[in-house]
Amino acid sequence: MLIQDLTNGPVQAIYDAGKKITLGRNSSIINTEIEGNLGVDDWSEIRHSILGRHIGIGSFSSVSGVNMGNFCTISARVALGRSEHPTNWLSVCEFQYRDTTSSRHESLPSKYRFHWDSSKRTTVGSDVWIGDCAIIKKGIHISHGSIIGAGSVVTKNTDPYTIVVGNPAK
Repeated sequence: MLIQDLTNGPVQAIYDAGKKITLGRNSSIINTEIEGNLGVDDWSEIRHSILGRHIGIGSFSSVSGVNMGNFCTISARVALGRSEHPTNWLSVCEFQYRDTTSSRHESLPSKYRFHWDSSKRTTVGSDVWIGDCAIIKKGIHISHGSIIGAGSVVTKNTDPYTIVVGNPAK
């Protein structure tokens, strides 16, 4: 099932061809393919991803540009596959790549803004647990059966069935 744009106020469940998606309050799913049952807790966001079956995503989590296997559990406040802030541009201010009209009352015209490299994707194998407040950098591969400890910052690929913790995660 491909979901183009699903944003939710109160908790809702969607049923399609035997699949159930439970979407928590103020959560959203945008341009994402979902293969099976999915539970998304409150205030979480999923964008431009492909998700397998039987996945749970905790509150205040962000999943972007991720290919994920089956039977994965993502805890609360996890940042998975988010873009990295550019450090080699003219400025670190967001005006270079985002329409800032609503926040700064002016913006560069679209033709002058830089665009993110969206070709790098993050992959998460099957049967993976990612603990509270973990950060998985864009383009990383989390292998099958991996466990990512709470508060870890994953900057390198993991081996299958390993536990990594810390900053950087080892």
